[in-house]
Amino acid sequence: MHYSIIKEGENVLGYKIKINSLPEVIWALETDLTNYEWQNSADKNSIEISLSRSDKRYYKGRKSEVVLKGCSLECVVGDEEIYSCCEDGQKIAILSVSFRFSEIAYERLELNAASLEDKNTLLLPMYIQNLSIDEETDLNSMLHSIIKHYHEKSESGRLKSVSVFLKLLAKIDGITKKNLIGNKNKRENYYTEKINNIIEKRYGEKLKEKDIAKELGISPVYLAANYKKETGCSFSRKLLMVRMKKAADLLGEKGMSTAEVAMKTGFQDEGYFRKKFNAYYGMSVREYKYIKSGLTLYHDKPERKNKE
Repeated sequence: MHYSIIKEGENVLGYKIKINSLPEVIWALETDLTNYEWQNSADKNSIEISLSRSDKRYYKGRKSEVVLKGCSLECVVGDEEIYSCCEDGQKIAILSVSFRFSEIAYERLELNAASLEDKNTLLLPMYIQNLSIDEETDLNSMLHSIIKHYHEKSESGRLKSVSVFLKLLAKIDGITKKNLIGNKNKRENYYTEKINNIIEKRYGEKLKEKDIAKELGISPVYLAANYKKETGCSFSRKLLMVRMKKAADLLGEKGMSTAEVAMKTGFQDEGYFRKKFNAYYGMSVREYKYIKSGLTLYHDKPERKNKE
């Protein structure tokens, strides 16, 4: 048997859940299988958590098709349509527990930075790969603990398994949120780098925040707030800094007029350029040119005499 899936997903797909009651354990098991094939048949108020290890397995949900390799965590909430299998002859090791609630409120969605704003829900991913050693060790220990207490077949064991399961959900929520924060930071750094590159390469153009935001597919408000947060200065200030640096370099070149320098650095009006230059450097363009040429405003350049 071979189930062909042609793409590997990178989106964080999962669930936002709110627990309103204590759960009852349905089953808890540890097993090794060959020719593994599984399809979810749970009811809408259940949560299944599995930690699996295999060379390769295929995992298909309603909105995701992925190839999972090595160790991965999988979460199934409710009657989600999910199918999973391995290649013929391949082995898979599974730790898995399933709990049923009298009622559970949940929403299937793509988890992103905005999901972090809701402090009243837990976030569970459909799957997580690339767990750290500590994360894998902690999850493995908690799942083994649930399995152990479940098989005690006592009231004390039942309560202990429920307690550890709730801690397990909180642990997975923490891992998920940590990953989302990491993705959010990468995303913010990405936009900051893109903006800096645009400014460095196109400082001579008529650049506006709203146009750059549209080009990057983000809102002007997000661009302004994120850039300020990441760099400590506004977009307009950064643009002015780059333009003034380039202007200073060009003014030191022979044969280039102030009007030409203004045009090359994105200023359509020479008078406005002179005003901004004076405010930025604390001296006029004329004063700066004198300094760059080795002259002063009050004295001619001294003549050099050969030693006799």
